[in-house]
Amino acid sequence: MAPDYAIEWLRRVQSSSSTSPVSGQGYNDWENEIRKKVEPIWATLIKASAKDHVSQIETFKKAVKESKLFKTRLLVTVSDQGKVLDVKIIESCGADYIDVAGVETFKKAETVPSPPASLIKDGKANLKWDFIVKP
Repeated sequence: MAPDYAIEWLRRVQSSSSTSPVSGQGYNDWENEIRKKVEPIWATLIKASAKDHVSQIETFKKAVKESKLFKTRLLVTVSDQGKVLDVKIIESCGADYIDVAGVETFKKAETVPSPPASLIKDGKANLKWDFIVKP
């Protein structure tokens, strides 16, 4: 059983995601469809990861006091059919398990909706995606 302070931390974990601002026909719809697919996966992975890392609770207590966000920025490459081809961390939040949960979210998703034609180059589209943990 996790200590009370760990349970309090888990209760306060929130997650959200957003893409970098990109314009183009159908982009917002595509982003929203991706969000619908990855949010449940992300929520499950980050909660499980937080339970496994309760030893880092002091880091999070400090983050709460400082209102720090843990943001992992990914570069996700998908095929024109929406198959996830590659996921790279381009900005770490400083907590490996949060970064890994972000990468694993897209790997577990395997596919996302097909990107708008305006974003496809050489049969692929790149997407910058942020996963944020707000302690």
